[in-house]
Amino acid sequence: ESDYVDPRQLPNKLDLVSKVSGLYLAGQIIGTTGYEEAAGLGLVAGVNAGLAAINSEKSLILSRSESYIGVMVDDLVTLGATEPYRMFTSRVEHRLFLRPDNADIRLVKTGLDVGCVSKQTADATLELELKLNETLEFLKSVKLDASDWSARIKQPVQMKGMRSAFEILEKPNIHLASLVAVLPNEIPGLLDTKSAPDYPGCFADRIKSECQYSKVVAKQRNKVKELKKNEKLEIPSDIDYSSIHSLSLETREKLSLVRPKNIAQASRIEGVTKSGLVFLMGLIKNR
Repeated sequence: ESDYVDPRQLPNKLDLVSKVSGLYLAGQIIGTTGYEEAAGLGLVAGVNAGLAAINSEKSLILSRSESYIGVMVDDLVTLGATEPYRMFTSRVEHRLFLRPDNADIRLVKTGLDVGCVSKQTADATLELELKLNETLEFLKSVKLDASDWSARIKQPVQMKGMRSAFEILEKPNIHLASLVAVLPNEIPGLLDTKSAPDYPGCFADRIKSECQYSKVVAKQRNKVKELKKNEKLEIPSDIDYSSIHSLSLETREKLSLVRPKNIAQASRIEGVTKSGLVFLMGLIKNR
């Protein structure tokens, strides 16, 4: 037996501000089970408690569009936990965008801003990002006919016409080492560990991932932009859903119970229809 606090009482900073000032919660007490879940929530709660202790105006708030921890926090504070919560990958809408191999680049600026990433680490990560982007652009500039690619790497590329090295690497069975081996002059030194001294073993793998998943990631980036736009459309805290009779009774009841902080959160509440969201968005914008 253990005490339990409904996570829907918490903001994304995980402090019980409405009840006890300065109390931050994480782990089993707000409905999760598992070491990783507790660790992720503990990171958010701990950083925010530390920032509050030094009277900083900053806070660590991770969006579900930028991290797995952000998905977990958003699920808990928006939907609550009717059973012990586990952070399954299936809960994440943009899994190829939120890959483990790009977590450093995705989150380094946020970490630096709240003081939990050193400037030295941030500089090294930003340097790596620059090198990755330069390499990807270079691969896009190296072009050969598809039949020439097939002949050189001795396997079919299943393409036609002029194709860049970037496009060839979209194929799952073709790796950067194969291209470097057959085009040493056109693609020089891309597997040299000096390209990424802090990541000698995985630089080529990261390049491969960026190429292979590029089309899907591009689609997911557009969805992420839409999500971030909806996250910025905040819902006034004093809104009285019961008086909005243009919304269905079920929608009014669900919104009144959860009290979502923005349109993005409202869209994930079971029972809230798309037409109800459109009406709510119009109401907020005209308020």
